[in-house]
Amino acid sequence: MLAWPAFANRKVNPYNALLYAGVQQAGWDVREFSWRRVLLERHDVWHVHWPEDAVNQRDGVRSWLRLCGFVAALLQSRLTGRKVVWTLHNLRPHESRRPTLQSAFRRVFLRSVDLVLALTESGRTAAIETYPVLARALWRVVPHGHYRDVYPPAPPQVDARRALGLPERSTVFAFVGLMKPYKNVPGLLRAFAALDDADARLLVAGLCPDKALADEIAALAAADARVQLHLGFLDEDAMARTVAAADCVVLPYTEILNSGVALLALSLGRPVVVPRLGALRELADLCGPDWAVAFDGTFDTAVLA
Repeated sequence: MLAWPAFANRKVNPYNALLYAGVQQAGWDVREFSWRRVLLERHDVWHVHWPEDAVNQRDGVRSWLRLCGFVAALLQSRLTGRKVVWTLHNLRPHESRRPTLQSAFRRVFLRSVDLVLALTESGRTAAIETYPVLARALWRVVPHGHYRDVYPPAPPQVDARRALGLPERSTVFAFVGLMKPYKNVPGLLRAFAALDDADARLLVAGLCPDKALADEIAALAAADARVQLHLGFLDEDAMARTVAAADCVVLPYTEILNSGVALLALSLGRPVVVPRLGALRELADLCGPDWAVAFDGTFDTAVLA
C-alpha cells in the first residue's frame, strides 16, 4: 500500500500514523508516498487522504506540474489494476488558492476512486449529495479513532492551571490546534470579550500560519486581560497540559465535516462545544450533552454563557 501521507505528518496530526500502524499489524506493507514511487513502483493500493493538496500550491507552475503527475498516476492505476482509495476528511478544501484548477482536478479524481472511506455515516451521505458520481464507488464507514495512546495522560487540572498561571477556581475555556479562517478564532475572542464574567478565562493555543489572521487574533487577545494566547506549535506535553487546564474545549467553526481536535479533547477527558455541522452532529448524539454541546447557527456569547 502506498499512502499519502502515511507517517510523514505524525507531528502535525497522529491520525495517519495510528491508522497505518494498525494496517501494518494486519499484514500490509505500507510505504510513504512520493512521486517517484507512485509513477515507477507497483502497488496494490494507493490510499489518498487530502487529494486537494496536489494542486493547492502557492506556485502556479508547481500546481500544474502536480496536476499532471496526479492525473498520470490515476491513469496508470487504471491500467495496472492498482486500486485508488480515498479517506473523505473534507467535502471541499478549506482554502483553495486555485479554484478553477481544483474543480478540474476534482472531476478527474472523483471518477477514478474505487473505494471511499467515510469517518461517519453523515459524511458518506453528504459526499454523495455533493458529488453524485461517488454513488458508483464502493463505500465503507470507518470511525475516527481516539488519541489516548499518543498523548501523555492529562495532568490534574489544578497542576495544569498552576503551570499556566491560571486561577484555580476560574471557568476556563480553551481553543487548541491549527488556526485557520474557517475555525473562527476571532469570533471566539469577540464572543468571550462580551461575556460578563470577570473570573472566566480563555486559552487560545496553536500554530497560525496566516500572518494577517495571527495579527488579528493577537490584537483581540491583547484587548482582554482574561485571555491567554500561545501562538506556536504545541508538542504532546503542551497540548495535554493546555486541554487539562480547561473546563471545556470550544471549537466555533463556521464549516466542518470532521474534527480531529474534538476527538483529541475527548481523548484527554474534556468536554467540547461544537457546531451542529457535519460529523459533529453524530459526535454530539453519541457522547451526549455532558460531553459534547452542539450549537446551531452563529457562534456567539450566548453559546459560551
